[in-house]
Amino acid sequence: MSGTPLCLWAYHTPEKMIENAYKLASLLNFVPKSKDDLLNYFRQAPASSLVTASRNIDLNFLPFRPTRENPEIDCTNSTFLTECPITKYNNGDFYHHDVMLGYTRDEILLFLGPPIGVANMIDWALKYMKYVGKFKEINKEPIELLARTISDLYKTSYRKLEKLMVDIFFSGPIDLTQRLLVEYNKGHPIYYYRLSYQTKYSWHKVEHNPLNGTAHFDDVGYIFNSKELHAPTNPRNKFNRFRKRMVNMWANFAKYGNPTPKGKNRIVNWINSGKDGLQLDINTIPRMHERFADKHEEEFERLYYRILPLVSSCVEKPTKFFDFV
Repeated sequence: MSGTPLCLWAYHTPEKMIENAYKLASLLNFVPKSKDDLLNYFRQAPASSLVTASRNIDLNFLPFRPTRENPEIDCTNSTFLTECPITKYNNGDFYHHDVMLGYTRDEILLFLGPPIGVANMIDWALKYMKYVGKFKEINKEPIELLARTISDLYKTSYRKLEKLMVDIFFSGPIDLTQRLLVEYNKGHPIYYYRLSYQTKYSWHKVEHNPLNGTAHFDDVGYIFNSKELHAPTNPRNKFNRFRKRMVNMWANFAKYGNPTPKGKNRIVNWINSGKDGLQLDINTIPRMHERFADKHEEEFERLYYRILPLVSSCVEKPTKFFDFV
């Protein structure tokens, strides 16, 4: 839901992880003599101190994310991820099974309010562009395209800015993941969705974010109830009727590998996305829809697909790329 390992915010290179670890030590007024010294300090430090201090790193936006591990220095043989996500997806090196993935229509809304805000989101995008620009393997043309896209964020309308940010941080990487999964996940359906249902009983409203839309994390409140939402308790209320349909689809997928199996009072037939990228638009009345990605999002995906291997600290970078985007 709302993310894959290919998202900008879902993975850190080992180099970035080490950088943030040293930042954390500095915030705790500890000066390590070596990486081993740093590790031993973290092992002995109170967990509450580590969590509190880490909030001051990268605006507390997942300062410590999954990263590629080095099995050669793992004495316990507990290594989990030994290659960067883009290489594993591009090579089909993942467990093949039935999949459900997707995103909310306005994912970025949650982050455009405080404490992150619009300016910081744009700043992150600019820093990423500068980082990418250091790689000589990347042609000048795609770098200039990315630079123009990000520079346009400063002078575009709010709605266009929101769409661009959703493309960059959420829907673009998720759509790229769907395309890569289809290439290898033979015999296993991929149920792909966009959640568009909008209500005042949403988590981003609880967080005092006044913006209207279907934001990141709102879907959690649709599936799991919380008193903080102050949602109606009448099961016939339209919000609860929607919730019941959504919970049924998620539960059916968990039980049967199909969110809308025959004979389960389904109001829509959720079709396997396939290479066409068919998506279920989940709203008051759910409908199947052609892939939502427009030409601008596909341009970003095409560029992002080729940049990821260069900026992900891969052991073996992909050299062959699919032409699906």
